[in-house]
Amino acid sequence: DLAAAAPTPHGPALTPSAAPAQARHARNTLAVDACTVLAAFRATPAPLDRAGALAEGAARALRQRLLSDDPVRLDFLLALLTDCGWLAADRGRLVINHQASSRWLRGTHWEQVTQLFAAWRDSTAWNDLRRVPALRPEGEWRNDPLLPRRGLLEMLARLDPSAWYRLTDLVAAFKTSDPDFLRPDGNYTGWYLKDAETGLYLNGFEAWEQVEGRLLAFLMTGPLYWLGAVACGTLDEAEPRATVFRLTAWGEAWLAGGIPAELPRPVRLAVSEDFTVRAPLFCPLLDRFRLLRITEPLVAAGPEAAGADERPALGSVTHTRHRITRASLAAARASGIQAQAVLDFLKRAGGAPVPARVAAALGRYDQLGGALRVTRGAVLRVPDASML
Repeated sequence: DLAAAAPTPHGPALTPSAAPAQARHARNTLAVDACTVLAAFRATPAPLDRAGALAEGAARALRQRLLSDDPVRLDFLLALLTDCGWLAADRGRLVINHQASSRWLRGTHWEQVTQLFAAWRDSTAWNDLRRVPALRPEGEWRNDPLLPRRGLLEMLARLDPSAWYRLTDLVAAFKTSDPDFLRPDGNYTGWYLKDAETGLYLNGFEAWEQVEGRLLAFLMTGPLYWLGAVACGTLDEAEPRATVFRLTAWGEAWLAGGIPAELPRPVRLAVSEDFTVRAPLFCPLLDRFRLLRITEPLVAAGPEAAGADERPALGSVTHTRHRITRASLAAARASGIQAQAVLDFLKRAGGAPVPARVAAALGRYDQLGGALRVTRGAVLRVPDASML
């Protein structure tokens, strides 16, 4: 139920900006990475450290498989999946809840992204303020993570969804009309926050831009962008960070408690003769989940050129690429998936005949795969045979 996001109009209106030189819309990339995380943890539950967070080695390996290697975005994603009940801690490991996650994977693209948005909007476990990259929180003080989201969503719901706006104007509007959106008691001391670059404590209303302003910018270019609620851009191509934003059709619908006029349509997988599989962003997530169990991932792709090991920006990703290998088929067989089942899945999910070379190889694998085995052993070494 997204009706709770309906706004109560107040405060000044923002003046629209010029359209950006470059614009990015993350679309459903967060849902795609959520699917990747669930598939990874289905194969191998991930170890947790003593603080209950994903162990650093496991987190590093997981980021290599995602569309973004941003560690904050991964923490954000894991928090949402845990809030939704699709992941849970169990005996020092993070494990998948098969039944709950399967229901989500079987939904429509709109249902999937909407559930992720609602999970963030209502989450008290994820604290945006404590994850702003430019800030370093200290101590056990508490803040209400729902308050700034509520205020920001109310402000965004009053904007023209077809217009672009400057992030600096948004921050200035909050400082003018609702400066206490983060601290309703108006107390600007007591929270121990350091500037990540200078190491200086940020106290008092004079640090409003460094704390509240940075939080607003993070919410716009972090969670709301990752979720697909806003598109971000730059007015100057040389500017590395987003300076302008606008609501997407998804964001407009979420804030109004409605449904967009056009919903994402599912797209089929495409299998090539070189044993690679092209998975568009909007292929059904359940098909993507099954594909991840039988292939090895390659670098995500888009219209922009990128190096062999370089990820394209989230806003330019159009599809992911995967390869059927002997190792991936061996892993599938170990989990009870035969090559014939792989072939049947590729035919159905692709909606077209599988290339003859791939089909023949899968047929041979069922006949001969596993006939040769490599095992570990111990070797006893002696200086000469008489010792034996």
